[in-house]
Amino acid sequence: MALDSLSGVELVKMHCRLAFVYAFQNMDKAYEHGHRALELANASDDLLAKTNAYRNLGIVYDVDSKGDSALIYFTQSLDYAI
Repeated sequence: MALDSLSGVELVKMHCRLAFVYAFQNMDKAYEHGHRALELANASDDLLAKTNAYRNLGIVYDVDSKGDSALIYFTQSLDYAI
């Protein structure tokens, strides 16, 4: 499935998945997809998409041993989840 054929929340989900996979292979790509997911999620009104994008980016930062940044994204994710 090409990213070009997706829209809205589905595109956010795909970028989140790619960021997670790349977090264990290529951190530059992980950050690229994670921040793109976050950008798309913030442009939407979907709170679940925002929650997942922030959480996923927190995971990327955590895998990259950037705990302070990970905590910021995890906390933001919780803010949207509650």
